[in-house]
Amino acid sequence: MTATGGGADDAATCAADQTDGPAGGAELAAVAVTAGEPPPQADAVLLAEPYDPQVQAQARLKLLDATLSATLDAGLRLRRVAQFIRETEPAVLACVFESAARGSIDGGWRQAWVALTHWILHARPRPRFPVGHWPVPDDELAPGGTHIAETIEAAVVLELPWSRLVLRDAFARIAPNEGRLLQLHPSVDKWSLGWRRERARMAETSYQAFLLLDSTPAVVQIIAENPKTLEPHAVQMASMRPQHPWALQALLLQPRWLGNDRVCEAVARNNSTPGWLVLLLAPLLPRKVQMALVHLAWIDRDVRAILGRWHGVEMVRVAQMAPGDAVHVAELPDMDADLAALMQKIADEI
Repeated sequence: MTATGGGADDAATCAADQTDGPAGGAELAAVAVTAGEPPPQADAVLLAEPYDPQVQAQARLKLLDATLSATLDAGLRLRRVAQFIRETEPAVLACVFESAARGSIDGGWRQAWVALTHWILHARPRPRFPVGHWPVPDDELAPGGTHIAETIEAAVVLELPWSRLVLRDAFARIAPNEGRLLQLHPSVDKWSLGWRRERARMAETSYQAFLLLDSTPAVVQIIAENPKTLEPHAVQMASMRPQHPWALQALLLQPRWLGNDRVCEAVARNNSTPGWLVLLLAPLLPRKVQMALVHLAWIDRDVRAILGRWHGVEMVRVAQMAPGDAVHVAELPDMDADLAALMQKIADEI
């Protein structure tokens, strides 16, 4: 009996010696602590927060803003934004556009919003014009068609009206009539396209008086890039009516005009500007200008509704008039409003 007990003690001592070191002691301690409990990985999974694209979008916006702050070259900034677009998941990307637009109105994310707007204008497909070759953007800037389609679908699911409307119309298939040029002004039509492009590149401004009436996108882009072109010149080109929609976008491809409030306002107020472009420029404009855009009848109603919703404004249609003839905008209070009295007041004003 004694020998048997001693043998058992020796075996226990031997087992203890085999596990007596740093590794063995740590393993025993770990087993003692975690006995009967789920592993740490299971705890991490159970405590993980649910996936929220809005939260992820804020983190991605902070990353983009930091990247842009460290990048000064305009071309390099475009490539950085294009890389950011490709690496961001569709649902998060839809929230990024929506959050940046709303944040720019409140005074934040303006740098990120200008960069995103500049990328959209560069990356969207361009039509082929019968004359005046307009080079297509670099393939590095163009997004994948599937990626944009998934982003638009995510915007619909998440009920993000700005992202849905702007991305849908900006990256839509090119219509056959988009490449059709307008009838040139008589003072411009007598000159050949090559001569006008050559004069647009000149450092002198004496020829710009009639070149500002040119609606050819290729010529407008050259004038916009000319360092001698001043703000009044850009405002005149943006205000000309009728103006080719692609000529307005060619003007905004120049970063200094995209960041200019007067030029952006002139483009947004032009009745030749498509609705999605008005909504794209709206976050860059002061609040009073945004409110003025809600009253412009030639702007698409969905665009005005989104702008009004940003500022707590409801659109009320006058019943006595035919649909689409007149739209009045009124700020409705949070309390219940007497719509009959409001309609009567609107009718008296008209």
